[in-house]
Amino acid sequence: MSQIQYKLLYYLRKIGILSLAGITFLSARAGIANELPELGQDAATIISPYEERRIGEEAMVQIRQSLDFVTDPEMGYYLQQIGNRLVRSLPERRHDFQFFLIAHPEINAFALPGGFVGVHTGLITASRSESELAAVLAHEISHVTQRHWPRMVAAQKDRAGMTLAAVLASIIIAGSGNPNGAGVAMAAMAANQDSQLAYTRSFEREADRIGIRLLSDGGYDVTAMAGFFERLAEGSRYNGIEVPEFMRTHPVTTDRIAEARNNEKRFPQQPAKQSEAFLHLVARIKALYQPNGSTVAGFRAELADDSSSRLSRQAARYGLALALMNAGEFTGAKKEISTLRGERPEFLQYQVAEADIELGAGRVDSGLLMYARIYKNASRNTWVVQRYAEVLIANKRASTALKVLKPALQLQPRDPTLNKLMATASGDTGDLIQAHRSMAEYYVLNGDLHAAINQLNIAERNAGKNYYVLTAIKARRREIESGLAVPAPSK
Repeated sequence: MSQIQYKLLYYLRKIGILSLAGITFLSARAGIANELPELGQDAATIISPYEERRIGEEAMVQIRQSLDFVTDPEMGYYLQQIGNRLVRSLPERRHDFQFFLIAHPEINAFALPGGFVGVHTGLITASRSESELAAVLAHEISHVTQRHWPRMVAAQKDRAGMTLAAVLASIIIAGSGNPNGAGVAMAAMAANQDSQLAYTRSFEREADRIGIRLLSDGGYDVTAMAGFFERLAEGSRYNGIEVPEFMRTHPVTTDRIAEARNNEKRFPQQPAKQSEAFLHLVARIKALYQPNGSTVAGFRAELADDSSSRLSRQAARYGLALALMNAGEFTGAKKEISTLRGERPEFLQYQVAEADIELGAGRVDSGLLMYARIYKNASRNTWVVQRYAEVLIANKRASTALKVLKPALQLQPRDPTLNKLMATASGDTGDLIQAHRSMAEYYVLNGDLHAAINQLNIAERNAGKNYYVLTAIKARRREIESGLAVPAPSK
């Protein structure tokens, strides 16, 4: 799908014609059957779970080119851990769920076919607790598990077959450079907009109902879902702010909030408690991904608030240290992080922040020594490994980075970031064959199979007459070409 095709689908969603929890991607490859009696035969004959995954992967390739993905390993690890905690109780998982962050202040989250769930940093900073963030993730997970996207297509197929065909045709027209393509699609879909939205409301209620069960099974506060919706609705109504994108794609009504309140009564109440990981995540986002002229002052005000908890003040000081570092004020940043290290010397986030401040201040040897000590005690922590490898590569220690990455990839062969770092480190040390093979795995794990095959072709050209390497490369290429895309054997 070209950039203009992606933009067309984005505009269709924005006007409400193709809005289903941010699911906006159509596929012409319909008609593959799969037995899913609990969802109805219509949904099964429209698209299989395998096809859902491929559509999601293809969409992710385009989204990565258009949106600002957060690559911070600490933040990505935390979000994935919450998601894993929620999906753990699912009786059957058709997909490996991937949760990712988009650096954008807008309050929004979305799900793609196949188990891809995106969250804007703005939604996290608008949440008051980890349970509220988990409530949104649970809702999006439920859109995927209930196969709302193929069910929507199945429900529309009889009366909207021409409409879908027109949309697909208009995408082709737009992709050929005809500016009328988007107009054709919008006109074609207009007649079915009301019925489309009716199905969307039904799916939203179902996602709420199942999402609350996931919240409960995950040990979260089940009242968080309705509470978050209520606060967004009240803030938009009385404070004169623009309606958040999340509320436009997930229409919140008083009936829906009331139904969520009734649903939560079916589950035991969890005691309200604050997560230190969540508080530090919010502080990190504000300091590094949503900084403004008042960021430092805001953290100082939080620190001065005697009514806040000790944990809240520690998170505020952590944010202040990061904000000062981000502004190049390394002396002040070091002072704040040293205070935290004195209070909690074993807290991993503070150790990493201290090392980053040293590196940012130009004290490379000191920073690398700190990272080496952190890695020695946390070598099985994925985000620590990623961050350490990034730092080593950035400071021209690629050989050491390889020693860090190889055992990590044996444990996590399907981690795309580790594979990409392996590619970079291998290239920096002159091992071009391994660099292109690792980059191929990175593309496989991100759904871009054509790019993966291209990387293997380059690796093959560099392999010369090495029979064993050539055999492995050709075998992996055949797997990818056949659509298997299984992870490569551990190296």
